[in-house]
Amino acid sequence: MSAEYEVGYKKPPKAGQFKKGQSGNPKGRPKGTQNVSTVVQKALCRKVTVTVNGKLHKTTVLEATLMATAAKGMGGDTKAAKLVLDLAGAHLPSVPSDAAHEEHPTTASFQWTEEDAKLARFLRFEDDDAP
Repeated sequence: MSAEYEVGYKKPPKAGQFKKGQSGNPKGRPKGTQNVSTVVQKALCRKVTVTVNGKLHKTTVLEATLMATAAKGMGGDTKAAKLVLDLAGAHLPSVPSDAAHEEHPTTASFQWTEEDAKLARFLRFEDDDAP
């Protein structure tokens, strides 16, 4: 052993060190392998053909799933309705209060009715006296 090189903490013996160009994990993740986020994104952004009102439409898996869940919610499935309303609450402007209704540019074409607002509050368990 060389007298200039002291073996100790964070100083492994020269024989045990990696050679130049040698990987510390030679059997590690192969190049081109996708992580979970990429796989999920690809799966949800894939285009599918769905039938809406008797007409074929091309849409993403995510949008088709959301439309199906919304349809189940409208059909009486309270879990599906709560999921859709929670998503709407997280990604859309809030449900209008009983007082003033302000227009929002992203929802200018959508008008909440008082029944919609009551149902939304009821399914979010925000209104104790809801039907």
